Amino acid sequence: VVAVSAGGAHTCALRSDNSARCWGAGRSGQLGDGAFSDQLRPVAVQAGGAIAALSAGDAHTCARLNDGAARCWGANDGGQLGDATRTNRGAPAMVLGLALAADLAAGWNHTCAAQTLGAALCWGTNNEGALGDGLTLMRTTPGLVVGLFNATSVVAGGSHSCARLSNGGVRCWGRNGEGQLGDGTTTNRLTHVAVSGLTNAVEVGAGWGHTCARRTDGTVWCWGRNSDGQLGDGSTSSRRSPVQVQPVARARALSVGDSH
Repeated sequence: VVAVSAGGAHTCALRSDNSARCWGAGRSGQLGDGAFSDQLRPVAVQAGGAIAALSAGDAHTCARLNDGAARCWGANDGGQLGDATRTNRGAPAMVLGLALAADLAAGWNHTCAAQTLGAALCWGTNNEGALGDGLTLMRTTPGLVVGLFNATSVVAGGSHSCARLSNGGVRCWGRNGEGQLGDGTTTNRLTHVAVSGLTNAVEVGAGWGHTCARRTDGTVWCWGRNSDGQLGDGSTSSRRSPVQVQPVARARALSVGDSH
């Protein structure tokens, strides 16, 4: 195993031979084994290609293939699989119109990708602007995030999304009721806004209502919902802009869950 991704109630692992195994809840097809049933042990994903990376969402899973294409499977009620339908899939379906994918992120009911040339695309549920296309309409195939051209990676949370930029900045869009976009407001954004005061980011993670970033100096900064202490600043007060996780130094990796 070379990587692991945990979703709402299922988990997937990428192996060194570019195959994948998933286990846990499978009634929406999120395990990718062709069935719609829970599995207590790992089952093989029928990916139809060499997998480079995995991302598990709430009840769907996506894989970036070695050739830059992507496949998704599982729940598709919001169009989050990107196959131009709203039909749940028990086996991987090709994300239509996506090529040169460098990063891929599955959220609760939407999915985003960053391309090698710096563009970002999202698809799925868009009620609060999680797709960043300036609209609030569902998309069942990928659409461009408006005005974003230097994205190196993407993350997808509950109803918001973020991208790390090549210059170390972070841009976010979508729901902002708890300050999860980090722009100092609680106003939902249909297009991307800069996270206030955050520089030198090397990794970003998105939860249901909060977001975190790891910087080059090994510090970790979080913002948004903090009802369960998920921002790690010693309080339970939500934050509209980044606060430092205490005491964390020399962090080498970051993983963000629903409320932790």
